[in-house]
Amino acid sequence: MVLVRRLAGVVVIAVVVAALAVVAAVGVVPLVTGASTYTVLTGSMRPALPVGTVVVVRPTPVERIAVGEVVTFLAHDPAPRPPASSPTG
Repeated sequence: MVLVRRLAGVVVIAVVVAALAVVAAVGVVPLVTGASTYTVLTGSMRPALPVGTVVVVRPTPVERIAVGEVVTFLAHDPAPRPPASSPTG
């Protein structure tokens, strides 16, 4: 019984550490590196990015963007978040 409790404790600690690592990766790292995070809200980017996917975005010069890469951009309409798209050429 003691072994089961210890094992359960180790599993709980591992889950907490993994959750903290995800929070750091999605929340803290982008802030430190000058990036932003967004969540895919619609199915328009499927199958590459399913609804609910969190994307990390950083500024990139236009000349470094290749066909097929996913980009975000600021539209000149009152959209609440930058839309994402894949350049086609």
